[in-house]
Amino acid sequence: MPTVQSLLANCAIESVDARILLSYLCSTHLGWPRTYLITHNMDELPTALIEHWHELLQKRLLGLPVAYLIGKKSFHDIELQVNAHVLIPRPETELLVEFAISHIESIFNSPNSVFSPASPMQCLDLGTGSGAIILALASYFKKIPDVFPCLNFFASDISLQAIDLAKLNSKELDLHKNITFFKSNWFSNFPNHLSFDLVLSNPPYIASDDAHLSHGDLRFEPKEALTDGFDGLNAYRLILKSLSHYLNSGAIVVFEHGFEQAVAIQCLLQDHDFIGVLTKKDFSGSNRITFAQSK
Repeated sequence: MPTVQSLLANCAIESVDARILLSYLCSTHLGWPRTYLITHNMDELPTALIEHWHELLQKRLLGLPVAYLIGKKSFHDIELQVNAHVLIPRPETELLVEFAISHIESIFNSPNSVFSPASPMQCLDLGTGSGAIILALASYFKKIPDVFPCLNFFASDISLQAIDLAKLNSKELDLHKNITFFKSNWFSNFPNHLSFDLVLSNPPYIASDDAHLSHGDLRFEPKEALTDGFDGLNAYRLILKSLSHYLNSGAIVVFEHGFEQAVAIQCLLQDHDFIGVLTKKDFSGSNRITFAQSK
C-alpha cells in the first residue's frame, strides 16, 4: 500500500501543494495532526484516502486552486472557509489588516481617544468576500479586552453566497455577534443612519483586458471579484461617489490596489477632498495600499 513518503516522491504537482493536499486528506480520513506527515510517513494509507488523493491530484493538475480543493485558507492568524464564490485571501492583503490594526491601536493609545463602549469606533469592510479582512481585524482585537468593546464591525458584499460564507466564518471564529453583514452593491443598500470611522476595501481592480485573468488561480476565481469589467478603477469611482455620505469627520479610508494604480487612486481620493493621501508598499516592494483621511 502507498505511504506518505511514496505519494510525495512520485507526485506530478509542486511539493508544497502536494503536502498541503496530503495533510488535508490525512486529517480528514485519519484525524492526523500535521506533524504525522513526518513522523508517520512510512505508514500504509487506506484505499479511500488514496482514491481521494488521486481525485484531488487530477483537479490540481487541471489548475484548480489548492484552497478551493481543501475548502480553506489561512490568513493573518485565522483560518477561513473558502469556495469558488469568493477570492482566495492573499498575503498581500494582510498589509491592509496590519495598517488597520496599527491605526486603531494608535487611537486607543492616545489620551484623546473619543471612543468607548457607549460610543464605539465604526469599522467597515466593503466587498468582504470570505470575510478575511474584517474577521482578521475583529479576531485580533478580541484578544484585547480593553479595546474590543469599543469597536463595531460591519461588512458588505454584492454576492449573497459571499455573505453567507463570511457569516459562516464569523460563526467558526465566534465573532458572529460582533459583526453586522449587508448584502449591498457598495453603498446602494446601506441604512442612511450609518457612518464610519474606518473603511477598508479590496475591490476588484484588474482591468477587463488584463491577460492575468486567463492564467493561474485567477481562471477559477469569481470574475466579478477580480475585475470591474472596465479599466480596473471603476469600483473605486463608484465607492468614492457615495463614500463621503457615510464617513464621520476624520475617518480613514484604506484601499488595496494593483501595483501600478497608486497614482490613480491618490488622484481619485484627492478629487473627492480627502487629505493626507499616502501609499504603502507590500513585502515585495510593490505599491499595494493607499489611505487618506476625510475632512
